[in-house]
Amino acid sequence: MLKQFFVLVLFSTLLVSTSSCGSGGVDCDDEVAVTNAFTEGFAEVLAASLSFDADANEDNCQKLVEALDAWINDLEDFEVCAQEFGQGADFRESINEAKADISDLSCG
Repeated sequence: MLKQFFVLVLFSTLLVSTSSCGSGGVDCDDEVAVTNAFTEGFAEVLAASLSFDADANEDNCQKLVEALDAWINDLEDFEVCAQEFGQGADFRESINEAKADISDLSCG
């Protein structure tokens, strides 16, 4: 799961660094908004991950799953940017793999 997580971080960094993306409901040219979308979600995932690492109980696991789900859903909004950056297929594959890894987490 960590591999896909870091791949998503890599793609998010690539998307943030480009300013030639299109629309589709997302303003990929607004680098501040794009950066905020990625960093806010990442901060929540990181906090949940650290809590789960410190105490791997069911509640912390569920919070991690919820943070990852929310972040991935936010990232999906930027798929159009990845496509225009020439990384659409890799981006979609990373999203799908991350979703599969999250569904494999057992919190019970």
